[in-house]
Amino acid sequence: MAIAVRLAGGGTLIAAPTDSLPGLDGEVLLALRPSAIAVHTEHPEHGSPRNIWEGTIGGLEMLADRVRIQVDGRPDALVDLTPAAVAELDLRPGMHIWLTAKATEVDMYPDPHLSPTQSTEGAA
Repeated sequence: MAIAVRLAGGGTLIAAPTDSLPGLDGEVLLALRPSAIAVHTEHPEHGSPRNIWEGTIGGLEMLADRVRIQVDGRPDALVDLTPAAVAELDLRPGMHIWLTAKATEVDMYPDPHLSPTQSTEGAA
């Protein structure tokens, strides 16, 4: 079952938790690995990822074997790509891009800082 979570910083992510987790009645924490996010230079059409959002490249940082891209969007994201993908897509700071991620790649956790009786909207 997929769950849409409205994020405190803006935007929404859809998660598909694999287990029935206690404490998901109120605020939750979401995690999405930078390697689980795909970058598109145009709005993606007809794909299986449930999460599609736009953003602007805020920066690129070369790591050991990949490039980490900082994306300003709703939500903000860090994305890991190969140097070849960055070159092929001609990615650069200030460029408008689209991001996608499968709902099964979004991990959801109960917020440990809230008591089980507190009930609010989801946050990340």
